[in-house]
Amino acid sequence: MKGCFLVLAIMLMPGQFPAQSSVGIASRVGRTSFAPVALNVSGPGKVLPYNDGDELIVGVQYAMGAIPNPGCVFKGWQRANKLTFTEYVSDSTGVTRTNVTVTYSPVAGVNTHLRLQFTVEPPVVIYDAPGVRTVTEQPAWQANFEPRSR
Repeated sequence: MKGCFLVLAIMLMPGQFPAQSSVGIASRVGRTSFAPVALNVSGPGKVLPYNDGDELIVGVQYAMGAIPNPGCVFKGWQRANKLTFTEYVSDSTGVTRTNVTVTYSPVAGVNTHLRLQFTVEPPVVIYDAPGVRTVTEQPAWQANFEPRSR
């Protein structure tokens, strides 16, 4: 009989939670700073209890778990850099479109524990041409899953 594993993460967080930042940059409620968590899932599985973009308190330590789909295995957590490219394009009628492209660039090294402890770090603007193009970089985590070998 195949066993199933369930990983639960419990967290304590003070303060109120704002709606997700529309531009993915750190926000503030009172004296508390929030930033979107940067997560990428590669392969058949999921992470709990957070999703990419959830607003969490900056500097607080959190925990989350990796859950492979049936017939799959968890290969590990990998640090990554999340790059967000935002470009503002105006057409001939003056209507501006916003194009957003997100790229995760994994960093060497893997943590094979199902449970990951992490601290949210805010995105940093590394290039800004107002009204034209913005590029942000943020430390991220990638959960890697793959089908089980037979």
